[in-house]
Amino acid sequence: MQVRCEHLASDALLERIRAAAGLDPAADVSHLRSTVGSILAAVGGSLFVDEPPSAAETQALAFRLIHEALSHALSRLSRPPLNSGVVLRAAANGVFGAEAVAVPTVPVNRAKEAELKGLPVIGSVLAARIVAERKKAGPFESVSDLAGRIRGLGEQGAKELLNVLRFDDLSDVVREHLMPSDDFGANLRKLMSVQPGAAGLSALEGALEATAVTCAAERHPYEEAGLQYPLRGPDELPMAAAADARILWGSAYYSALPPYFQNASVSIDVCMFHIAMPSEAHPTRTLLEELVKAKDRGLSVRVLMDADRDSDPYLSTVINSGAIEYLKAAGVPARFDPVEKLLHSKFIVIDKRLVIIGSHNWSAGSYFQFDDLSVALASLALAEIQAARFEMLWEESI
Repeated sequence: MQVRCEHLASDALLERIRAAAGLDPAADVSHLRSTVGSILAAVGGSLFVDEPPSAAETQALAFRLIHEALSHALSRLSRPPLNSGVVLRAAANGVFGAEAVAVPTVPVNRAKEAELKGLPVIGSVLAARIVAERKKAGPFESVSDLAGRIRGLGEQGAKELLNVLRFDDLSDVVREHLMPSDDFGANLRKLMSVQPGAAGLSALEGALEATAVTCAAERHPYEEAGLQYPLRGPDELPMAAAADARILWGSAYYSALPPYFQNASVSIDVCMFHIAMPSEAHPTRTLLEELVKAKDRGLSVRVLMDADRDSDPYLSTVINSGAIEYLKAAGVPARFDPVEKLLHSKFIVIDKRLVIIGSHNWSAGSYFQFDDLSVALASLALAEIQAARFEMLWEESI
């Protein structure tokens, strides 16, 4: 039997949306049924099942679809904050003089004194001066601006802060605020908050209308391919927070990827510095074949690789050419990034729920010879951030 997803816009779902929006229980939201139905149709299409699904199953699916739609609409309004920095510290192993350590960057124009005090070269005195100065003369525009306005910091101190501070403006704050999370109510209220001149029920109407328009323009790959969206029970809601991590050291990374690709149900985005495939017998061929199979199942599959300038030493364009030609010939969207910028990232986002990230390139040496380490993280929050980052990189590519 066929179940059309627009028919899943039940009273129970409308009530859940009303409550999540923070509206009064007496508020009448029945007129939103058609808009909600349009959203569900765009992201879910039709289901073909042997037996009628239970009420619990259909409610769970409807909620899953509407939440994915909201997350998708928010991702179009936001971008991940550039919040990954690095500091140097004395190496603990005694072999190297120093080691680089990844740290979150700090927004200097919004950070509290306690946050600033914990940064290199900034103690209690300089932290207090920074807060007082930005209140008196406005935000800092750059590290050099900070050094010129804060007595006692100096040029050398500014250099040490170069990779740990963010100088974001109001627009960055707004975009960061709009990053989707795993909280349905929070996502809905975020989208309501940016509806022009609207509040309450009017803001909810605008948020759902914006979601419907976004999803109609960029329909779910299952709906486009006419495939059945996976139907899961209420106890399997993927919107529940996940906290599963798996270390992929050396060849374990290569062994883990095919099953991950085979179990994907919606999308696979691959961002990779090097994808080496010099011959059909090369081990990377297996991974590329799994991506092609996923595309043929109706999944959205995209691959982004580094391209370098002739003067660069990395040979990325040469190394990646075989893979990009193979993928394009098989109908998988594949692109080079702009040559002006080195794309050294190595991450994969599956179904916007699983992130595989680390030091592995797709090369025989990385799989079996080098001491590479990656991690697979089942985290909706991280996946949303990395998916948004991939989208930004993809849009900048050629």
